Amino acid sequence: MRFPLAAATLLLGVSLASAQMPPQPPSQPPAPPAQADPVDIILDRWEKAMGQIDSFQATCHRTTKDKVYNTVEKYEGSVRFMKGSVAAKTAPRASLELVRKDRPDVYEKLVCNGTHVYEYVASDKAIRVYELPKNVGVGDDNFLQFVFGMKAADAKSRYKMVYSGRDDHYYYLDVFPIQQRDQAEFTKARLVFLQQTSLPRQIWFLKPNQNEISWDFPQANANAQLTAQTFPNPTLPQGWQWQRMPAPGQNPPANPNPNVKPTVRFNNGN
Repeated sequence: MRFPLAAATLLLGVSLASAQMPPQPPSQPPAPPAQADPVDIILDRWEKAMGQIDSFQATCHRTTKDKVYNTVEKYEGSVRFMKGSVAAKTAPRASLELVRKDRPDVYEKLVCNGTHVYEYVASDKAIRVYELPKNVGVGDDNFLQFVFGMKAADAKSRYKMVYSGRDDHYYYLDVFPIQQRDQAEFTKARLVFLQQTSLPRQIWFLKPNQNEISWDFPQANANAQLTAQTFPNPTLPQGWQWQRMPAPGQNPPANPNPNVKPTVRFNNGN
């Protein structure tokens, strides 16, 4: 099972900067200078910077370019994240809400309570429930795990990363998948890091079908004052249904019943 690509924001956002953002990065980075490859330095600084962030909230922009139908879809919204605590026995939580700019009636919403991801699918009037693997936290499905919490050394062993330039505000890394499971998700990605904080500001994907997806976070507030109540448990809207999705590595049931409410134990907001 692959989690929805929209969940990318939930994973990327943990590494956002808290200061005012510089101007948006250009679509193409400048040519790299003639110097030693700084990939190791950038990843090391990124890993250390991420470890200092416990929570955040940010505005989020996503743009999808469909090369087959020659369309461009733009969504705007917000993303929130809060780390869990082993001592307090609390799980990490995250949420994402996006609204299509030209059609306010079209929206996307995801909520993660640390054990499950709930995807609101308005077109189907359903909430899809994905159970997260217990041993990998938010997920091990794709490249976004690297941005969320993979160690720099592990990231270099899983992806080919190439330094592609810098400007007055940003460093640029091109990322290429090595493993087959990652190649099914994307053929190339670009990470844009803020020089001041060593944290990502933007991520861009090229999909196997040549579609492009970019995420941008123009405003962010790291270590925001969030609580468990910021991430309420899903409530089924009238006329909607639950859809329990198969766990990773499992096939869907032969005769799924979408009207059966999933067996999920909530932790009462703790």
